[in-house]
Amino acid sequence: MNKSTLPPNVYLQTDLEQSGIGFDVNVVDTVIERGMSMSFYTVVLLFLVLLFALLTGQRELFPGNYLYLLLSLCGAYVIVYAGRLWYFSAVKRRILNDPPIAVEAYGTVLLDKGPFGRSVTPRRSAVLFRESGTLKPRYFTGVVQLGTEAEFRSGQLAQVFIDRRRPMLYSVDDGHGFEAQRNPLTWLERLGSFMPGRTGTAGFNTKAGDTPQTSTELNAKSDSASS
Repeated sequence: MNKSTLPPNVYLQTDLEQSGIGFDVNVVDTVIERGMSMSFYTVVLLFLVLLFALLTGQRELFPGNYLYLLLSLCGAYVIVYAGRLWYFSAVKRRILNDPPIAVEAYGTVLLDKGPFGRSVTPRRSAVLFRESGTLKPRYFTGVVQLGTEAEFRSGQLAQVFIDRRRPMLYSVDDGHGFEAQRNPLTWLERLGSFMPGRTGTAGFNTKAGDTPQTSTELNAKSDSASS
């Protein structure tokens, strides 16, 4: 993608890094947002079918030790996938208790950084946030999305919760109001939030009707409250 053809407030990751703006991609929110994808349920179903074949003595359908090999691969995939989701959910729950960092939307970043730092055709994008109130701001991304049309709202305010032990892990609260630590979900609600096609942050309660706010909206609310 040619830099000169980019619309306003849209940047290539490699161009930002060359100009001295570096950032870690938001892995925590991205993994939680995706939840348990259709590929996860497909592998679980395959694992159950293979397990049924093993328990009912139908091993002759799979020559050699292929049945055990497939069972092992599917089981390992399920464990790693679910464990990764559980780990980042636990990280997010913990860091939401720490003091946040105030940030403001800076633009949309196209993630074109491939292996070995080479530039590739961008297939993912995210909203880029810049730390407020400092001469040396840090930069963070929202949830990484497939495609190049991550929604950017000029002036949008947000908060970033950083893992103090591993600063590359963080979560962005863009105005949807996380309530997890005060109103934990039941196991049934949590299972439903991980289903494919659900929007919002999986595993965390949100207030109905909450939308990201801009500085103009916040000022208007403040003026109306004072009057």
